[in-house]
Amino acid sequence: MLFNSFEFIVFIPIVFVVYWGLRGKKAKNIFLIASSACFFVTSDIRFFLLLLVVSFLAYISGNYLISHKNNRKLIVSLNVVIFLLILALFKYLNFFIDNFSVFLTKLGFTIDKFTINLILPLGLSFYTFMAISYVIDCYRNKITSKPSIDEFLAYITFFPHILAGPIDRGRLMIPQLHVERKFDYKEACDAMRQILWGLFKKSAIADTCDDVVSVVWSDMSSQSSISFIIAAFLYSIQIYCDFSGYSDMAIGIGRLFGIRMMKNFNYPYFARNVSEFWRRWHISLTSWFTEYVYIPLGGNRVGKKRVVLNTLIVFTLCGFWHGANFTFIFWGFICGIMFVPYLLQKNPRKYKNEPIDTNYRTFIRIFVNFVLITFAWIFFRADSLDMALTFIEHTFTSNNQFTNIKHMKIVILLSIVMLFIEWYNRDEDYGFKKIKNYNIVIRYTAYFILLFFIFLLSKTEGNFIYQNF
Repeated sequence: MLFNSFEFIVFIPIVFVVYWGLRGKKAKNIFLIASSACFFVTSDIRFFLLLLVVSFLAYISGNYLISHKNNRKLIVSLNVVIFLLILALFKYLNFFIDNFSVFLTKLGFTIDKFTINLILPLGLSFYTFMAISYVIDCYRNKITSKPSIDEFLAYITFFPHILAGPIDRGRLMIPQLHVERKFDYKEACDAMRQILWGLFKKSAIADTCDDVVSVVWSDMSSQSSISFIIAAFLYSIQIYCDFSGYSDMAIGIGRLFGIRMMKNFNYPYFARNVSEFWRRWHISLTSWFTEYVYIPLGGNRVGKKRVVLNTLIVFTLCGFWHGANFTFIFWGFICGIMFVPYLLQKNPRKYKNEPIDTNYRTFIRIFVNFVLITFAWIFFRADSLDMALTFIEHTFTSNNQFTNIKHMKIVILLSIVMLFIEWYNRDEDYGFKKIKNYNIVIRYTAYFILLFFIFLLSKTEGNFIYQNF
């Protein structure tokens, strides 16, 4: 059940009304768990059963770590290994089988190729990381009190974030489920604005970008150089609007139920260098890798060579997390390579909480950084490394005549308008928030314009890019 589907449009008002009609935090938590189960059942009941297995293992282990001092390192290590094995089994098994078969063939062995047809459960990459972070936080004493089973299950199964994040931390979300929640009309109204903005980015922009991008990628031999440049630009917009649009909807839906989730995007295409980009892009994942992988490896407390190595390891693992394909691994490695010059500077600009100036130097930095990130996205989008290299080659060598692809002009215009609106709101939680400061005529005119383009351009098929990871 996708957020932009008809089923969800029917589902969410019913859940909202019943939820706020219940009294007591326990009743609300149990109802959220039941609602999440219904959300999963529309796809496959087995997905929810696996989620429950992971959840109960994390809960029992976390409770042990909170109340016992013995065998703590063994318990946390076993949990991390088990969760990673579950992730590897469903997501990476065929990848390893295929590549091991190729390796044996090159050695001269003759083997029959086979695959194991395992369905990738919805949200697996996200909730396994939430389970790992919860157990590690219990081990590190960042969580010191045992949550009730309804609080924990409401946290890890919460349907807005289970499909594609954010990867919320238990230490931040469970306390919200421990207290009574009261309906806040102003908060709900602002949450609806955030949902509307996310839906606009997803349905009107990201899906329409895909119409153009897919044409270029599927028939590269007949495209012009300018088509490749436009396709690269629009894929950057597509993946941003698809994922940040989902995050806006997920966070907004959470707010409807009185629950604040992690901010997942902070206008990453306005970043002034690669380091700032990764503090603004998919924040819940990059902060997860920083906290649970990079820092345990030594972080920046070790020598410069080790810092570079740690960075390359983390980015490569981050790429592999996205999918079982060498394109993702190479994409992660490329992003790490782009990060290395920043690490080697004596006094690099970190741009932590610094406002974005409106001078030409800032715009040059933003543009250069956007071009670098757009180049990296080519490997992320490609089905193979050869395909990515062919795309890059055609960008500079194609002599075909430029042809306008359906929806190209309108999606470029909408993308530019979206970027201007988010630039205007760059100091806010999301890219449409300041509209609340205007009078009712301007507000509702803006709402109807967004809805018009959503209904005009939205597609009944398709999915969120990150739900596949």
